[in-house]
Amino acid sequence: MTEILETATLVTQIIPVTPPTPKKKSKCFIGTQNYFRGQFSAVRLRIHSIIGFGVIFLCIIIARAMFPKVNDYSILHNTFSHLGSYTKDNNPHGWIFFSFSQIISFFVQIPLVSYIRYRVEHVNKIYGRVVTGTMYFGSTCQLLVGFFPATRTIMFGKVMVGAVHQVSAMLGFLIQIIGYYMMSVLITMDRYKCRKNNKKLNYMLVVMPIFVLLATVTLGIVALVTFDFIYRAHKKRDPSIGSNWAESIDTFWSFPLWENIIIYVTYLYYVWLPFTLPFRTDGIVPKQRISQTLKCDINKIEFKTDISKIWFEIISQKKCSNKWKAADFLEHLSDYQEVEKLMTDEFVQNVTIISSLIKSGETEQIQRIVNNSLLISDEIRPFKWFLLKYHSTK
Repeated sequence: MTEILETATLVTQIIPVTPPTPKKKSKCFIGTQNYFRGQFSAVRLRIHSIIGFGVIFLCIIIARAMFPKVNDYSILHNTFSHLGSYTKDNNPHGWIFFSFSQIISFFVQIPLVSYIRYRVEHVNKIYGRVVTGTMYFGSTCQLLVGFFPATRTIMFGKVMVGAVHQVSAMLGFLIQIIGYYMMSVLITMDRYKCRKNNKKLNYMLVVMPIFVLLATVTLGIVALVTFDFIYRAHKKRDPSIGSNWAESIDTFWSFPLWENIIIYVTYLYYVWLPFTLPFRTDGIVPKQRISQTLKCDINKIEFKTDISKIWFEIISQKKCSNKWKAADFLEHLSDYQEVEKLMTDEFVQNVTIISSLIKSGETEQIQRIVNNSLLISDEIRPFKWFLLKYHSTK
């Protein structure tokens, strides 16, 4: 009897106590969570962008169609924001569609930025976070543009609603331009950092559009500055002429014209970007290699064997050179459609636990899992490949 009790005590010390099974999250919740985290395939990103920006352009077209003919809308003398102004002189009936388009822009861009984050952070983690942080901030400013129309309505004190609109629009646009430019720099750095994978990927398709956008912005600034010099010279000769704004309206030099051109070019860039982004940066195992590993009939092989093949492929090719890349790969498994078909709620939960252990360096817990891997469910056994390699990493 004493021997049995001692054996039972020893077993309980070796085998970790199983925590209570957490309540399973619904597929809808997990799907939405992954959606805003950018954890989906490139194909889904493109479908998302087509539908999202399609709705945005449709709302802008409706807002333009509902603009009163009496107010004579033209990009030569009406700013882009006039479509979203509910004053009698602008768009009292269709302004809501413009505001809705800007709010939708936020929800369309967040998954796009999250998708980009997983690609650029592998090139440079700190720099990548700065890049995506600026993009998130710019997208949030665009959300504020939708909530605060360009009007002179007093919000509180002397602060007008239009003032919040203008500050959010200008600040958000500048920050986003900087963010996407930095993203292009990171992708270019990745191109020359490692050329083993994605050889057929045309990096110029990713990088060149941002320079086209920057060229458009530069051309607009040059046009406005040039006219300012011309206007000052004319003002000295004829003080009776109107203001800078009044004299430039309905001409090539007008601010509304260049504002509209830059904004529409920016939207075209957003539409173009998802179709040119690399599936994954060079530092990560390309999808083609994963596909070759899983060419065998998935239905005839046990779940754990498929996943083990992937672990073996990655480690044998030494694609995960440090614990961060290893943990990041675990977290981004849903990017690979072949793996996504095999994933279950339990597996997703195990991915989160193991990746956090690897990053935090909890060597004792990792060693315990490695030693007792035979006692763990089939779906977590394949992680032994990673754990054996990184359990001693500090």
